[in-house]
Order: sequence, then C-alpha cells, then structure tokens
Amino acid sequence: MKKLLCLLLAMVILFSLAIPSYALHYSDWAEPYVQLAQELDMIPESLKNADLTQNITRAEFAAVAVKLYEALTGKKQTEAAPSGSYKDCDDEYVRKALFLGIADGVGSGRFAPGENLTREQAATMLTRVFKKYTFPDWSRTTEAAYADLFQKLYDAPPAFADQPEISDWAVDSVRFMRAKTIIDGMGGNRFEPKGKNTREQAIKIAGKMLSVLPNSKFVPDNAVLVDHREGYDIYTWEENGSWVVAMYEALTTLVNRYDVPAVFSDENPHLFLRLSSYQKQGLYAWYFGSAGLYEFRDGNLRQVSTRPVKNLTFVRNGPEASGPIILTFDLSTQKKLSVLNDADMIINCDCNFSGEEAVLLPSQIGGKIGIANINAVDSAIQFYAAHDVGMGNCDIYTYALTSAPGGVPRYDGAVQIAVIDFQAGRPEVMDGFSYDAPEAYVRGYIQKEQQRLDELIRTMK
Repeated sequence: MKKLLCLLLAMVILFSLAIPSYALHYSDWAEPYVQLAQELDMIPESLKNADLTQNITRAEFAAVAVKLYEALTGKKQTEAAPSGSYKDCDDEYVRKALFLGIADGVGSGRFAPGENLTREQAATMLTRVFKKYTFPDWSRTTEAAYADLFQKLYDAPPAFADQPEISDWAVDSVRFMRAKTIIDGMGGNRFEPKGKNTREQAIKIAGKMLSVLPNSKFVPDNAVLVDHREGYDIYTWEENGSWVVAMYEALTTLVNRYDVPAVFSDENPHLFLRLSSYQKQGLYAWYFGSAGLYEFRDGNLRQVSTRPVKNLTFVRNGPEASGPIILTFDLSTQKKLSVLNDADMIINCDCNFSGEEAVLLPSQIGGKIGIANINAVDSAIQFYAAHDVGMGNCDIYTYALTSAPGGVPRYDGAVQIAVIDFQAGRPEVMDGFSYDAPEAYVRGYIQKEQQRLDELIRTMK
C-alpha cells in the first residue's frame, strides 16, 4: 500500500494543476492520504476548507464512505433513501449511505449526524462499503446470505485485549479491518471501540481500503508506470507467471488489460520494457518490450503482438507506412532473455495494417548473425550485429533486407540480404589490415560475410 500511495502522490504532484484549489489543514503524516483522496475526489464538500485534525462526525464519515464507493465503482451514486428517513437529518450523503446499506441510525428514528464517529462505527461502515462493492447484490436484508462467503475472504486475526468492549454488531467488521491492516490498534493490543477518529484518520483508513478489495481496479504494488498519456496511465507488472500490460483512466478505472506469458531474464525484467513513439498520420505511441507490442491511439491501448520486442521500426511507402516491423526472438530456441541478448528474427507483425504477420528474416538465418538493432532506410530494413573483440571494442556489421515488389519487405523463402558495411573494433589485430589500404580491407570482410550468408541461404532452400 505504501508503494501505491507514494506512486500516486508523485503523480499528484506532477499533475498538481488538476487538484482542486481549496485549503485543508492536516498533519504532516496525513499528506499522502489527503493528496490521494483529493486526486480521487474522495473529499466531500463538508470537509473542504476544514481542519482535518478535528474529530469526524457521523454525517461527515457517511459522506466519505459514499465518496469511497463512488471512487471504486467509477460512477456517481445518484439513488438515495427518501427525504425524511431520519427526523434529525436530511443530508443527501447520509440518505445515500442509508440506501446503499453503508450506514444506519442510532435508534428512535435518529441518525445523530453531529455526534463524533466511533472507531467501531468506522470499521463497520467501511466493511459495508467492501461488501457492497464486492457483492453488488448485498444489502442489509440479504447480509446473512453472504456471511459464510465473507468469512472466507480473510483469516481471523488475534483478538484485541478489549474484545469484550466491542459491540456485537461491530465484531466481524473489526476483525476484518484488523486482518486487512486497515485499522490499527491503539497500543497495548487495545482497539478502543468507543474511541474517536479525526477527519484525517478517517481519510487514511478510507484510502487504505483501496488495496484490499479482491476485485480491485487499482494497480498492484509491483506495477511499473510505463507512460502517462492524455489522461491515461499505462502500467506493466508480473502476475502469476505472466506479464500484465494495463491501461487505467484517472488512476482507478481499468480500460484495457492484456496478459502475456512471462519471458524472464537474468536482469530486472522491467528494464526490457521500453517505450517509443512514432509520427504516423498523427501522434501514436507504440510500447514494446518483453511483454509484447502495443499501440496507443484515441484513448485505446491495442495489443499488436505478444512476441518479445527488442526494437521496432517502420518502412515508408509514399504517404503510408508499413505496419510495425519488430526485432524479436524465436522463443522455441531462446527461453531466457535480457536486454543484451542477440535477437534472431525480424517480423512485420501487422503487415500493411491488415492484422497479418509476415516473417522477414527467419531465426535460421538471424540466429547465425545475432542482431543487435534494426532501422529503416527508405524501403530497406537495415540491421546490425556487434561482436565483442575484447578491450571494450566490437566489430560491427551492417546488413540490409531489400524490398520485395510492392515496397514492404516480405520473406517468401528467398531472403535477400546485402552486407553493406563493416567497422572493425580493433583493426590492428585483424588479418589483412593495412593502414595504406583500409577500403580494400573493409571490402574484403564485407565480401567474406556476404559469401557466408549466401551459402547459409542456399542451404535453406
């Protein structure tokens, strides 16, 4: 939860212009929780411009609970209990809380809106928010039907020392809150059920609820933020042996989610998940890495390929571009990848935007080269291989896949590869090197590599 709060707080600061401009007084420790509540619009009108170090009332917390429910569901709660439900209170949020089953009165038709909220009341109301969100058909009248299912959602924690002082109607809620570490004890293993909550404490525990929901729309603690674009946030994380790539709107609403079998590396796997953007009939963003290839356009994140992608490029053909051409790996021969692995395949993974996939360079050839990068020059794809020759130097070969008729390169069993350049990392130790004729020396190595590849291609036919 701490990581979630820190991440959200960092984003709040970065986009602080979007935070409402009203004054709040709160303790230093409460700042991340208040900032999160502001960003998620969980501060009700009754607490704006308020001193949050003061005790919270029952009516105020009913509003916080309803705002939390709205943040979870992503929609405004419009339905409410009828006016006059309580003889001492006609507050709209109190009536909404009553309608949802989150709050009820104190007896004799009273809600006691101005009384200070007790700790056991807070635990009970937030637990009911959990139940209503997790079980949409839950209500106060159907609560017994969900009792067994609710008990299975948490392991019973040790009892507080003052357990006998907790009201019968609050016991299960307090247990749930302790099991999920939402509400802490007050020292000496005491809960102090009749104790009071300050407004900032109430906002804190409401915010902590966001991390415990089994169907939570919120990103997990191990998520890595890839990009923030046009009000959307794109994350990736590992989950149950898969890479997850997901896009959220306003930090909470899941828009798209894709699960890809995880490709592991010896290094931090997220170092391999990079992003790049290309200009192609407007600004589209392309995200690529071990979790595949994704296109962001018009508020939608589309999965283009599940193959691990080391780099990508586009080949221009008049005003249009090819589909994304990716540098990738044959996973049938390479099981563990890292950012330093040599790739062995080049694929047009969305050929002419038709959804097709065309192999431009198969792994039988690419694996004999060890490809470090790709680039597009006019209608040809250039790719590079770097071979370590010691002392921090590399021999670098540059190759080109020539275009098939129609412009976009396509492998049809007759791969055409031209070796177009060679740069020696340590020319002084190379056979045939001469400072008097460096061009001839380079041509000789290009010719040898071309002959090697031509022979390799012939053996494939």
